[in-house]
Amino acid sequence: GNALVCKKGVFGKIGESQTMLSVAFDKRFTYTGANSGDIYQWSDNTLTNVIPAHKGPVFDLTATKDGFASGGRDGIIKIWTADFKPTSKNVDLNVVSAPVAFTVKSLHSSNGRLIVGSAEGYIVE
Repeated sequence: GNALVCKKGVFGKIGESQTMLSVAFDKRFTYTGANSGDIYQWSDNTLTNVIPAHKGPVFDLTATKDGFASGGRDGIIKIWTADFKPTSKNVDLNVVSAPVAFTVKSLHSSNGRLIVGSAEGYIVE
């Protein structure tokens, strides 16, 4: 129907209950970016995997044509495969913005391009 349904996450012994800051989906799973810097993989409301991702909060996740991208407080954009395995295509935006520390706050993927918004007011393509 048209009603929202709230279900508490079942963390088991895999992860800990914490603030989730971002979300992305594929056909099988839901992924959330956690305050700890990890990405949580969910099946319905049950945590199935914890993926180490960033140093500090994961502020955004987005689906790309080949997988996913994530970004956070550490200023690094991480590119992931469709099954959320790391690739070597990461981009450290702190190198571009030095001496200012870069915090990735938003990501958008369209037509094979990735647009990034920062807490410092930058837009990077």
